[in-house]
Amino acid sequence: MLTRDQAKQLVEKVLSFSTAGDCAVTVGALDLAQTRFAANSITTSGKSSGIAINISATKDRRTGSIATNETEDGALRAAVARAEELAGFAPQDPEYLEPLAPQKYPETSSFDEATSRAG
Repeated sequence: MLTRDQAKQLVEKVLSFSTAGDCAVTVGALDLAQTRFAANSITTSGKSSGIAINISATKDRRTGSIATNETEDGALRAAVARAEELAGFAPQDPEYLEPLAPQKYPETSSFDEATSRAG
């Protein structure tokens, strides 16, 4: 799982690669675990984790979007460039609205460390 600070650093890095007028970045991380039972015993078990990064770049009311699961600088630069390239092929959106100015959100305490460590 990503911490809030790690996610923020990743978003800021992606935004720094963008030359588009507007760029939106969404980051999601997940940890999955599974256990399979058969004949009254565990037959398989596993754990996996992953990350999903969605990038939407808008130039001249045209938006291109791309998703990646790579976090290396080169891969992120390429993803941003591709989103910006795709925006050039998209038609202008007559209903496009400028993004909101930076917002301030209250801290929430919805994360539980003990649950996070549960295996």
